[in-house]
Amino acid sequence: GQSQYSAFLAPPASPQRTIEELCTWMAGHLAADLGVAALARQCRMSPRHFARVFTRTKGVTPSRFVETLRVSVAESMLADPSAEPKRVASLAGFS
Repeated sequence: GQSQYSAFLAPPASPQRTIEELCTWMAGHLAADLGVAALARQCRMSPRHFARVFTRTKGVTPSRFVETLRVSVAESMLADPSAEPKRVASLAGFS
């Protein structure tokens, strides 16, 4: 009367869900290494496969997405007149 269950037969996680979760993670870790190899490790994919899946899912390359995200965050932080540009750049992940 016991139903059968196997972790090997469980459906794989959707790559789109993984990419969306990664994008949320990236927004909170802008100062981290957000290169393709590091992001691929986060998704447990090879860098080449990750880059293909990411580009197909988001419509832009991973590096373009990271750059746009960092610029967007920096722009919103710089809207505050008391913001220090060097600190904003550091928090947004720019060296």
